[in-house]
Parts: sequence; structure tokens; C-alpha cells
Amino acid sequence: MLSGWSRKVAFLLVFLSAIGWVVYVVGFGMRNDSIKNEFRETVNSASYFCYWCFAVTGLLVFFTTFLHLLCGNKFTAGLTMFFVVPFLTSAGGVLNSNGWSLYEYDQVKGMEFEQFLVWEFVGVLFSVVLYWSSLVLWGSHSSTEKRPKGLLQED
Repeated sequence: MLSGWSRKVAFLLVFLSAIGWVVYVVGFGMRNDSIKNEFRETVNSASYFCYWCFAVTGLLVFFTTFLHLLCGNKFTAGLTMFFVVPFLTSAGGVLNSNGWSLYEYDQVKGMEFEQFLVWEFVGVLFSVVLYWSSLVLWGSHSSTEKRPKGLLQED
């Protein structure tokens, strides 16, 4: 369990990561609005699974993470780690898809890219980098009182 300054820094990083997630959700809403206006494929199709997965698991990850930082028991830690896996996996899909789209607009088409691509890309990037930074604190600054001894450590 984190304590002292590491808990406060982790809380701040997770809060900023949640703001990045909100930026992503706004961009995803802009995408949905843009698609409705241009009669393209709807965002309810299977090709947008990683977008929906990131939106839903992000909500669950941030709820359980804040709950863990406030309560700090094994159940909330396990629940948080359970939701982190699909959160980070789907974030990779969104970053890959939007990164290629931005590259295509810039290099291949020579056109101005759509704003929702930037909102989604930046939102996911900030969310993942800041959340991952908070996870680094969990591993490196958690209390060592209840950790088992390693094989090479003496009693």
C-alpha cells in the first residue's frame, strides 16, 4: 500500500490521467457526431470495439483506482489490476488506429485531419502515460513490511 508522498503523487497522476480519459471521451463523441453527419459507418460497428472498450474500462479503472487509493485493501487492488489489462490493451488499439489515420491524413492525402482524431489520440496518450506512471509508484514505493523474502536475502 502506498503511503505518504507517494500516495499523494499517485492520486494526482491518476486524477490527471482521468482528465486525459475525459478528453478522449469528448473526442469519441465528436467522432460519433461527425460520422452521423457524413453517413459513414456508425460507431456501433465491430471496428470500433477498442474505442468502446477503452471508454468503458477507463471508467471502471478510475473508479476502482480511486477507491483503492482511499481504502487500500487487497480486494480493491485486485479489482483495479483486473480492469487495467483491458484498459491498457484497448488503449493500444486506439493509439494505433488513430496514429495511422493521422499519418495518412498528413503524409498520404495531404489533407487537414479531423479534430476528433487529435482529441482521441492526445487523450489516450496522456491517460495511459500518466496512469502507467502511477503504477510505477505502486511497485517501487509500496510498503515492504509484508513482502516475502527473496531467495537470495538472508533472514
